[in-house]
Amino acid sequence: MDTEASDLLNDLQVRLNNVLDDLSSTFGNSFQSCINDCMRQMASLLYQIKGPLNENTKNQVEADSDNMLRPLMDFLDDKLTLFATVCEKTVLKRVLKELWRIVMTSLEKTIVLPQGNDTFGAQILSAAKELGHLSKLKDHMAGDAKSLTPRQCAVMDVALDTIKQYFHAGGNGLKKAFLEKSAELSSLRHALSLYTQTTDTLIKTFVTTQHSQGSSKCGLMSPLESRNIRLLPDVGQEMMLRSGCGQTYRRGHVLFSLCSVLGNQDGFECYEVQACVKDYCFGRADRVVGLAVVQLRDIMERGNCACWCPLGQRIYMDDTGLTAMRILSQRSNDDVAKEFVRLKSETRSAEEGR
Repeated sequence: MDTEASDLLNDLQVRLNNVLDDLSSTFGNSFQSCINDCMRQMASLLYQIKGPLNENTKNQVEADSDNMLRPLMDFLDDKLTLFATVCEKTVLKRVLKELWRIVMTSLEKTIVLPQGNDTFGAQILSAAKELGHLSKLKDHMAGDAKSLTPRQCAVMDVALDTIKQYFHAGGNGLKKAFLEKSAELSSLRHALSLYTQTTDTLIKTFVTTQHSQGSSKCGLMSPLESRNIRLLPDVGQEMMLRSGCGQTYRRGHVLFSLCSVLGNQDGFECYEVQACVKDYCFGRADRVVGLAVVQLRDIMERGNCACWCPLGQRIYMDDTGLTAMRILSQRSNDDVAKEFVRLKSETRSAEEGR
């Protein structure tokens, strides 16, 4: 074939594929509200599953999973039977991919990581407003937050495998490699793996994975506003900081936040020191001047540490950190979880930044 003709046909094929992708996305999104209704019914069925996960209840997990999936499967059976009949194969694959994406995303937003309307969730949202993660957290701010039990997590694990097999359809649907490697499924499984951790373990996971809590993405003060805080073991201090405006002073509280009492069970990588400097004033709430985090793995070879700690506007978290915080924020009856979320959610107000 002539090169010019071949290039023209290839270009047309690319444009056709792009149009089909867009149409499939639009078509798939038209079912979002119906799928959301299915998810709410599934959530209600899942939350009704009570009791511990043990040898006696493990045999019931598969039956519980089938019962929970019934609203979604009824909807998909009805629609996909029709699509398989009227759609050309390449179009059907595109529609299946869009439905898979919507189902996985809705499962995460509605069941695995919902966010309640309490002030706990609001603190998380406030802390993440300028981190580039606002849309991700905002998506989780609807509905009542529920904390899944180990048994409910086991039911969800079985449900994910069932949904995956359904979309694979014995080789007539989506490829197993695509399903297994999809970002949406990976995100769900990662969240479920964190969900089953105890509060202490989840906090340790946060500390060991968050390497840039004092990142420049947090909105650090200029060097002239930085404070030289001397960090010593087992010390909490209160100090006076001159603001540079005549004789006005700010009283700063250096607060040490360790994830648990130091012991022999864990290495230093599981611990950190968080400093929060506040503007103290009688008659109103103390305002945060800035925050800094020093992780003990960075200073474990020294007996003490004296270093510059630039004060950030807030703590920076990556996706794993945000997921851990969302899970901890659902544990409203756990004082340790509540305190950790409060510490990590503190932020300097716009007035303090001027």
